[in-house]
Amino acid sequence: MLNSYTDPPPQIMTYTSVWHVADTESGASAMPIVVEQQQPHSGRFRVKLHNVTDRTQATHWTHRLIVIPRTALVPPEEGQFYWADLVGLTVYNTQGQLLGRVDHLFDTGANDVVVIHDPAGRAHLVPYIPSVIQSVNLAKQTIIIDWEFLESRGF
Repeated sequence: MLNSYTDPPPQIMTYTSVWHVADTESGASAMPIVVEQQQPHSGRFRVKLHNVTDRTQATHWTHRLIVIPRTALVPPEEGQFYWADLVGLTVYNTQGQLLGRVDHLFDTGANDVVVIHDPAGRAHLVPYIPSVIQSVNLAKQTIIIDWEFLESRGF
């Protein structure tokens, strides 16, 4: 069974029939694997991998991440970004004060959340919503947020 973290989840099945699979436990490099069959199943996906013929062989492929080559991704629409593009960006408030760097993002169901580590190493959770995220500039590697808006709401 496969859990998809794409949005929407079935998008994972459209990228390619050769996936690159990384071992999250050992940190080993991604290896190509051919997908022979795929089908939705109970909110997840059932896949048949080439040369994997039984459950014992399939256990070798558990706890792995599927890595999609950047060239296979559809370019994001104007004003949309892949999370991977936001990680590492420098974050400033609207007055130009350095707030930190984007460490990672996660989804709450209601909205995405940006985790920013400030210069002292403290983590700040910032909702990725238009009233907070004022601008994202990939060329300058910056995000401008309305920190005052957050403070006025008790963040």
